[in-house]
Amino acid sequence: RDENAGSLCVPVSQCSCSHNGQIYRSGDSRTHGCNECFCVSGRWQCSKTPGCGSECSVTGFGHYTTLDHTEFSFYGDEEYVMIGNCEHGSPVDANMGQGFSVTTRRERVEGKSRELSITVAGQKFSIIGITQVVTNGDEHIVPWDNRFLKAERASSLFLSLTLFNNIKIRWDGSHQLMITVPDELQGQVCGLC
Repeated sequence: RDENAGSLCVPVSQCSCSHNGQIYRSGDSRTHGCNECFCVSGRWQCSKTPGCGSECSVTGFGHYTTLDHTEFSFYGDEEYVMIGNCEHGSPVDANMGQGFSVTTRRERVEGKSRELSITVAGQKFSIIGITQVVTNGDEHIVPWDNRFLKAERASSLFLSLTLFNNIKIRWDGSHQLMITVPDELQGQVCGLC
């Protein structure tokens, strides 16, 4: 049964795929970052271009796409770890002076990310909108950087953040968050991504 075609029964090889509400026939392709993705028997299969990295995103009212291209919706108004480093399959506590984490706090009413926080080696960076970074009570106007984090405007709508380990983050201050993880960190991170 093809879930995207209602109650229509088709051979598995003809099952369609969906992405962002759009239906793709088996054999169709789309671009995801710098990788090419193909709909094969109802599942996306994406190329792994060396140096391309993988992207995780959250858009609108809790719509997530993970590093392995799984899509799901998750609604909550707590603080969630989007990505952080792991040891032996468990998250490392970035507040204890080790590792890193990227967290977001969502607001259920409007589906906005109210706060984006990045913690590296016990130092917390709060990202305010797309214009400010607050750390240790000090407010810094973008562009700004230190040894852990570089913040700069990517456009009039997005802030670009680069962590010490080359994880790249694009954020519009409320509705869209995209995290790109370099190839060399694949399998070393965990969280909702």
